[in-house]
Amino acid sequence: MSRRTWTLCSARSAARIDDALLKDATRVDWGLHDLMIDALGNELISEVYRINSLRVRLIKLEGSTLSADVLIPAMEEHLWFIDALKRRDAQAVVERLSHHIESAHRRVLGLPRPDMPWSLENPV
Repeated sequence: MSRRTWTLCSARSAARIDDALLKDATRVDWGLHDLMIDALGNELISEVYRINSLRVRLIKLEGSTLSADVLIPAMEEHLWFIDALKRRDAQAVVERLSHHIESAHRRVLGLPRPDMPWSLENPV
């Protein structure tokens, strides 16, 4: 885990999560997603992703930064996913990526996040 990611995730209380931290966390979030898409090695997919990503960010300009209530769960999902990548556990990678996509989908729809069996306090 990078020092920057740990700093973001260790800001446990909402009182310690300020606008600067949220903007930095959003850059980390977008950067991870960009890296994952680019790692596919397909220029067409990368270009389509970038165009759609920019459109979504422009459409939801006011909501394009992570909020305090989303920051920790989103970063935990990323770390949970990265853990499976590090272990080269393909089944866990697929399950965790699917969980992350479902979680984001539910967040956009205003629905509760799916339960996650992993957290910084209770790594499985």
